[in-house]
Amino acid sequence: MVDVEALAQNILFEENFLPESYIIAEDVEGELRSHENETEDDDSDEKIVAILENFPDKTYRIGEVAELVGVKVHVIRYWESEFGSHIRPQKTQGGQRLYTTRDVEFLIDIKRLLYRERYSLSGAKKKIRELSATEELPLVSKEVLVVLKEELEELSGDISRALETLDGFCRRF
Repeated sequence: MVDVEALAQNILFEENFLPESYIIAEDVEGELRSHENETEDDDSDEKIVAILENFPDKTYRIGEVAELVGVKVHVIRYWESEFGSHIRPQKTQGGQRLYTTRDVEFLIDIKRLLYRERYSLSGAKKKIRELSATEELPLVSKEVLVVLKEELEELSGDISRALETLDGFCRRF
């Protein structure tokens, strides 16, 4: 099981940033505790997602993702192969996978469907397709859409410059 408070502390201090929505303080026994959303019924996966939402641009290596999700690294790789249209980690020049916050949240959802709600792999895929169809779960991440938009704008500019060049060339003749 993941020690959520220790994980939060690592993320917060690694980023040198303590978000206002998640305040960490030491109690009398020296244990780290969150003073927000402090209920006995909170699930650690939900706490992890809440922490991750404070760091939308952070990327995570596969070992970190496995620890956050609470499964082994080979399981993350397997889920990536099975749910590839939803999980597309970037890769470094060295071939290491870098997962976005959205990827981690999606993997936590897969774990919930498979382990807690007891869906089969094909049942989980079907459920994800249903959620995607009702727009509760985006088919393409926001990060991917932003990159695509930037690339399309750049391409549009290149095409405009090429047309201007061709127009200037045609006017000479």
